[in-house]
Amino acid sequence: MVLIVSLIVLVVISMLAITSLRNVSSSEMISGNVRTTELANQAAEFALRYCEKEVENFKNGLSNITINDYSDPPLWSKLDNKTNSLVNWEGANSAGKVNILDGALLNQANITYATYKRLPECMIEVGEDKPKADASVFKITARGFGPEVSAADNNRTRPVGTEVWLQSTITFN
Repeated sequence: MVLIVSLIVLVVISMLAITSLRNVSSSEMISGNVRTTELANQAAEFALRYCEKEVENFKNGLSNITINDYSDPPLWSKLDNKTNSLVNWEGANSAGKVNILDGALLNQANITYATYKRLPECMIEVGEDKPKADASVFKITARGFGPEVSAADNNRTRPVGTEVWLQSTITFN
C-alpha cells in the first residue's frame, strides 16, 4: 500500500515540476519579447529625437541632413502595389530619402558586440507646399529595430523582426 501511495505522490510531484518548468520557460519568452520591443522603441525614439534636433539645426543653417520636399501623399507612407513594400524606406533607391543614424551614436564602443545590427532610420519631410528654406512645418517619421533584426543589405530589403515606428511634427514660428 505504501508503495502505491509513494508512486502516486511521485507522479503528482513530477507533474507539478513539469508545469513549473513550462511556466518559467513561458515567462522567459515573454520577458525576452518585452526586452526586444523596448529596445526597438528606444532606437526609434533616439532616431526621432536626433532628426528633430537636425531639423532645428537646418533652420539655423547648421545641418546637412536629408530633408525631402513636400509630397501628397507623404513619402513615408508610399507603398509599391506589386510588392507591398514601402518604396521610400526599402529598396536600393531608398537610401537617398532616409537618414540612417551613425552606429557610433547608438552602440557603445567599449562592448564586444553591437546591440543593434540594423541602425534606426528617420525621414524628414516638409509638411507644407513651400520650399525647404521657407518651410515652417516638418514631419519626421522614425523607425527603430530590435536587436534580432539583421543589418541592412545593399538592396535595403524589408527588415524581419521587431520594428517600431514613431512620428512627430515640428512647427516653427
